[in-house]
Amino acid sequence: MVEGLCARARVYDEWRARAKVYDASIPEPQLSTAYYDALLNSVPPERVNVAVVMHALLEQVSVSLSVSECE
Repeated sequence: MVEGLCARARVYDEWRARAKVYDASIPEPQLSTAYYDALLNSVPPERVNVAVVMHALLEQVSVSLSVSECE
């Protein structure tokens, strides 16, 4: 049984050595987070909570979408 596993591992290693790997990832567009940062920086750290972060995030999305529609 161990010999069979070793043989299968050897075959796999040989196949893997011949295999070509291509990068098929799509680069993500660079989006500005300036509005999000400005909103969060305007709030004192002790007042930041989930609601404030969500508000800043949604406002940034809104600004980003309106800018992309104009282009």
